[in-house]
Amino acid sequence: MTTSRFGSHRVYRSTATTWVAAGCTVGGGMLGLVARVAGPARLPATVAALVLLVAAWRLWNAGIQVGPKGVKVVALFLSRHVPWSEIDHFTARPLGRLPYAGQVVLRDGKRFGTLGLATPVRSTEQNRLGIQRRIDRLNRSLSEWRQTAHP
Repeated sequence: MTTSRFGSHRVYRSTATTWVAAGCTVGGGMLGLVARVAGPARLPATVAALVLLVAAWRLWNAGIQVGPKGVKVVALFLSRHVPWSEIDHFTARPLGRLPYAGQVVLRDGKRFGTLGLATPVRSTEQNRLGIQRRIDRLNRSLSEWRQTAHP
């Protein structure tokens, strides 16, 4: 798991997401270099490099970003801003084929998650605990907001 700070925002994402983002960045850069000298394969190499670099950009942003007004849940294709007042709690539950993924549960019962705070492997308790630690921190942030917003 990695937590990084950008200004007043904190981003919660899994180590797996960080590694995949790094791999896409390196792969896209290498394909970009190959595209410069590829001759007849220049167009496919350029397209593949661009796809990898766009995927890398989205993955570097994937996760749950915490700010003073709420959270931004960033998935691979979509992002959603949620004000603190609409959030009931955060949880780690299965999401698609992912056994543990960070999810936001809204006051109306709807929930949605992100692959940015997920683990693809169920085999170790360490993976689940790593996600759960981040979820616990998010729930503490929500509790702190509630105490300051509604004393």
